[in-house]
Amino acid sequence: MKSLSEDLQTPKTTLDEFSNVTKRVLEYVPNVITNKTKVRGYLLCSSVIAGTTKYVRPIKTDLFIDDSRIFEKEYENFLSILQKIKNGERSLGKDSYDNIDRVIYTIQQSIGVGLDLLVNANSASVSGKIKWMNFGKQKRMFLTKITSLSDML
Repeated sequence: MKSLSEDLQTPKTTLDEFSNVTKRVLEYVPNVITNKTKVRGYLLCSSVIAGTTKYVRPIKTDLFIDDSRIFEKEYENFLSILQKIKNGERSLGKDSYDNIDRVIYTIQQSIGVGLDLLVNANSASVSGKIKWMNFGKQKRMFLTKITSLSDML
């Protein structure tokens, strides 16, 4: 298995690959975060290792799933919702929309947090450094393919 740092820098092509790296980051982060502060709905975290402080991007607490086991359950529900959309269901409830928002946000932020801690502080803001890092582009690609999900599931 690749190190988490290598995995974060490897382009992802499937939702399951994004889910797997997200779970790895969620399991890693509690072991290295030394300071947490909640400010206006955001969690601000930092890690001090060998005298070096690394700050991670702010995390919106009402969207971020911080437990890998809960994320795994929510991700399975997410795939079920996507399957319903693929099958033509268009009347989803608020819970389904909330699940989609939380799972996508957690994937996006977990990758950024992992990169902040393991690769380069605020590396997700460095243009072009890692091909798939622009999750907004990935999200748009995902949303345009939502009616033909067989290649992503």
